Amino acid sequence: MRFASGLSKREDLSLAVVEAVAEVKASLGHDAVPTFVQVMVSSAYADPRAAPGYVLECFTPGRDPHRGETARVSGVTDPPPPPALFGGVVTGAIGGAGAVVDGFGVSVFAGVMPDVEAVAFAVADASLPSQLTAEQWRRIGGGADDDDESEGARGGVGSRQKRARRNEERRRPPRVAALMLACADFEDVETFTGRLHAAAPGAVVAGAVAKPGGALFSGSGDVSSVPALAAHVTRGAVGVLLAGDFEMETHSLHAHRPVGAPMTLTRAGADGVVLDLDGRAAGEKLASLPDGVAGMPVMLGMRDDDGDVVGDDEPVANAKSDDDASRANESTSFWSADGDVRDDDATEKSTFPRATPSPRRRGRSAWIRGRVVDDVAENISSEPTVTQKDAEEAAAEAAAVSAYGAGGAGYVYRDIVGADHETGGVFVGQHALREGSRVQLHVRDAAWGKARVKALLAKIASSGRSGNPAGAVMYTCVSGNRMHAGDFREAVAACPLGGGFVAGEIAPAERGARAALQSHTSVVAVFRERA
Repeated sequence: MRFASGLSKREDLSLAVVEAVAEVKASLGHDAVPTFVQVMVSSAYADPRAAPGYVLECFTPGRDPHRGETARVSGVTDPPPPPALFGGVVTGAIGGAGAVVDGFGVSVFAGVMPDVEAVAFAVADASLPSQLTAEQWRRIGGGADDDDESEGARGGVGSRQKRARRNEERRRPPRVAALMLACADFEDVETFTGRLHAAAPGAVVAGAVAKPGGALFSGSGDVSSVPALAAHVTRGAVGVLLAGDFEMETHSLHAHRPVGAPMTLTRAGADGVVLDLDGRAAGEKLASLPDGVAGMPVMLGMRDDDGDVVGDDEPVANAKSDDDASRANESTSFWSADGDVRDDDATEKSTFPRATPSPRRRGRSAWIRGRVVDDVAENISSEPTVTQKDAEEAAAEAAAVSAYGAGGAGYVYRDIVGADHETGGVFVGQHALREGSRVQLHVRDAAWGKARVKALLAKIASSGRSGNPAGAVMYTCVSGNRMHAGDFREAVAACPLGGGFVAGEIAPAERGARAALQSHTSVVAVFRERA
């Protein structure tokens, strides 16, 4: 299994593609045809839609882009199909030995993966990709092939071979992974990943959200003409699904340090409004930040008690009455979009404004883990002591440090972008919320995050059961730490890296969970040989 990455900063798109592909071929071999290719094109180009066609032309068997002519590759009688291609327009590209942000750049990342099947897909909604056949879905989902079974009963050499292959697959089921890129207005990312996990249990999904308004690229198995090799998608999501003998692990590089004690989301309004935490108004629970975090951007980390990240396609929380929904939707935010207090508000930046409790709050029911609890405010236990709070916070931070290198702590981090005096709630953006979820206040602490990233990259660089990393892709928040790609190359030497600076990141919040939208992170997916 071999990977390679190339980057070009040329202003001419066709020349940039050829240069990036030439860097890939210098590593993989000039005649190598990758199993899949990821193409990231910066938004600086006036019309980047021709990029995937150029890339696939370079990788078409028999095509020599340097000589500008087509010739039969010596000794090849049945040329392999073109690689499964996906990609799109991003703010900046990561590849080769560098990266480019807010400028011309084309990144090409390719992998030659023996015994791995790759299928490029494109979806317009949360439906499962139609590009996979029913037999492929059965295979990656672990189901039996009824046709093979019936043929095996009849006997014959061909049927015995099929039965032997199927028995081998049962002993060593294929690993399944997907890389994806979604458009900025694709609201079904988490529903789509949830269905993909249901169809292929154990699948690992990583990806990103493309630059708003940018095109997405999806390759095609049609080799009859070069222009037909790439389709341009303007909405939905594209990607590549991989199944076979390999390992892919995902990690999130972030600086979200937990503070305070974990809480429970006991009541939520519509459209991402957190109304009650531990049975009290969210604004009251978050009225004062712990010592030592003044001025740091604050976020809410959310996960449910069963370890699945919030926001799947199960019913999500809604306001408990039309009055609640109206008040939640008409909330007057005095926090700006980046979490800072607006200039016309006198509240200190380091503290949450104390909300005025609603007179209707006491005596009202709330849902907690699927059961109704009446008179929530009456049933709240006394506040924990300072010693208890310190111990809980220390335990939460220790758990976060331990989980960082093991695939994540299970939290999906959401910026607190607004608050409302009337309802006492806080707004975390247009995200699905599930009542009963565990909630933990976090701050973005650069020093804490740097130490965690350093330790994590050292762990990734180690060989382990599956050997050294063979290749990796990274999707980095454009407003986050832009040094993560350089940090990765320095720590994980000789591991090709490709990716881009994106508008959102997609990855599991912890090992074994389905992928969810992340915030202010760098998601990295690392390929290794299968143990």
